[in-house]
Amino acid sequence: MILLALLVLITDGVVDVPPSRWTAIQLKTDQNSTTAQISYDVERGSRVQALVLTRQDAELFNRGRQPKPIGFSGFERSARFRVFIPEAGDYVLLLDNRIEGRFPSKVRLRIEVSAPNDVRVSWVPEERRRATVALSLLFFGSVVVFSAVKFLRS
Repeated sequence: MILLALLVLITDGVVDVPPSRWTAIQLKTDQNSTTAQISYDVERGSRVQALVLTRQDAELFNRGRQPKPIGFSGFERSARFRVFIPEAGDYVLLLDNRIEGRFPSKVRLRIEVSAPNDVRVSWVPEERRRATVALSLLFFGSVVVFSAVKFLRS
């Protein structure tokens, strides 16, 4: 439940992708080292591919050149994937409908972004770790003794 509160929802809706075309969705990150979780389901139409590109690579894609995507899915009816975005800036999520582009596609799209400072790793103090291990061993030992007594009496 807490993890869900740490995510920032960018979009959650239906996107129309024309036949034999693609649709671009702006994906802006304000911090370095963010993670984007992208999921989509094709509600109607043909399979699509999702590509996360930098703004420059999106321009290359628009000119017909092969970009280097940060993350992508295959041509699927449904996909979920996570993309690590190293630097803050403007990125583009392309929904590509060119492989089976005879029909338009209605795609339910959800994008969530989590910032690097949202989740912090911390260590438990040494005394508390020792107490946790000791209590765990004591509990385990008492369960073994209790089980052995019950087993031997029957």
